[in-house]
Amino acid sequence: FIAYMCGPAGGPDRMMRLFHWLLGEPEENWRYVQGVTYAVRKMLHFTGYGMAAYCTAKAVWYLGVARGKAPFIALGWLIPLALFDEFSQTMTTVRSGKIGDVMIDAAGMLAFLVFFLWETALRERLGDRPSERDRA
Repeated sequence: FIAYMCGPAGGPDRMMRLFHWLLGEPEENWRYVQGVTYAVRKMLHFTGYGMAAYCTAKAVWYLGVARGKAPFIALGWLIPLALFDEFSQTMTTVRSGKIGDVMIDAAGMLAFLVFFLWETALRERLGDRPSERDRA
């Protein structure tokens, strides 16, 4: 799915056609649909990379990595992935890689990792940390 959306087929034109159809908007209202499409695409960047960062940090924390190191492991593979994603989009004729999208991706990662740090600190304070049995 991600490879499909990052390639030529995942460009904003297809999403705009989808929103025209879903919203029942006529073609004359293209600016409204363009705004909706833009907002949804940026939210997908923020949320998708944020969830990937949270899940990575949570997984390595469950494997026994220290809570403070887990976010760096998540960022260590997701920042290069975001950069590669945008770079690969510059290789297609219908997509354009933008550093602003990488910044949105990074903002999502940081927001979700702050939540991860807060949640795991609370769990550790309450004595609810992953045990060896949970990791098996």
